[in-house]
Amino acid sequence: MMRLDNFQCDYAPFDFQTACHRMSCFVDEEHSAYGTTAYPYNGYIPLIVRHIETGIRNNWRDWTTILSDDRSTMSHGTYSVIFIIGGVTQAELACLRKTHFSNKLLVVSSAIITGNKLINSIQNS
Repeated sequence: MMRLDNFQCDYAPFDFQTACHRMSCFVDEEHSAYGTTAYPYNGYIPLIVRHIETGIRNNWRDWTTILSDDRSTMSHGTYSVIFIIGGVTQAELACLRKTHFSNKLLVVSSAIITGNKLINSIQNS
C-alpha cells in the first residue's frame, strides 16, 4: 500500500457530516420506502443528488450554466445535462432516476463505479 506522508492539501478538508446535515441527506423511514429517492441507500440520499435537486428547483440560479439565448425559461421538453467528473455509482444513478424533475435529466460521467471496481482499485493501489 502507498504511504502519503508528504501529501498536502491547499484547501480546507470537506466536512461531510455538516454537508449532509445541511442538505438533509438522511431521511425518515417513510421516505426510504421502495420507489423513493432514498431507497437505494436505505434512508440516505447522496449529496450529488441533493445538489442536483437544489439546482433544478432553483432553475440553476447561482450555478454556472449554459443556456440558449432564445429560451429564458425551461419547458417540459428540455434537458438538464449534468457532467460528473470522477465517476458516479450505480446507486447514485438509481437515486437520480427516482427524483421527479420538471424536465428531462441527462447524466454524463467519466466513469460508472461499481462495487467490484471500487474493491479492485483499492487492492491494486
